[in-house]
Amino acid sequence: MPKTADTGSSSNGDISVILSAISPVDVKSALAERRVQAEKDGASADYLEMLDHELPRFVDIFDKFLNSGLADDPRSFLARLSAAELTTLQSVQSLADPIRPESLSVEGAVNLLLPRSLSQDVDKNGMTSVGTAQTFVFPSTNAPADFKAAWEAKTANLSFAQRADLESALWQESLRYQQDVKLNKADALSSADPRYLATLVDRTISFAMFSLNFQPGPEQRANVQAQISQLRDLRELI
Repeated sequence: MPKTADTGSSSNGDISVILSAISPVDVKSALAERRVQAEKDGASADYLEMLDHELPRFVDIFDKFLNSGLADDPRSFLARLSAAELTTLQSVQSLADPIRPESLSVEGAVNLLLPRSLSQDVDKNGMTSVGTAQTFVFPSTNAPADFKAAWEAKTANLSFAQRADLESALWQESLRYQQDVKLNKADALSSADPRYLATLVDRTISFAMFSLNFQPGPEQRANVQAQISQLRDLRELI
């Protein structure tokens, strides 16, 4: 169940910096890659038809956003969109509920206007708001560029299921990390800080090693051991 996003403001300067580095061409390219990947992953014909219909409209909406004079206020921009345009965003972002701009954080609003692969962790807490949903993208878009490139190279030969399992383990550990930070009233590391990546991977390795003791059979144990090996390879990249 998605959590309701905090509607607190993020810095307009952060939004301006983000958008200065993203063009409609970047958005179009990211969406095209998503379409290719969806087909590789065996998406249904209806889903692929939806993407073919809605992705060009999504690019048009993003271009309109950049030229609206409201690029530092994505919530106000969303509030001015037509019902059809909001439906396009909802469909492309795979949201179950209609978009209600007044309920969104700045981060949640701006990420509705970006492909998932370009979504931004504006408040740098390790999670990414898309609409009112809290999602996890690893590596986050503000992670060091050399690490992101190395991650893509290291995971290129993994199956969709293997990569999803690895990302899920990292996501669950990020939630435990945020919970520990709150319980201990400690300062959280920024997701843009290389120490955050190291901490997250180290914690995920530790949890996976602990979980080995509770696997029901040899196949499950082998899967966890393979994941630990992948995580250790990942740790060497940081």
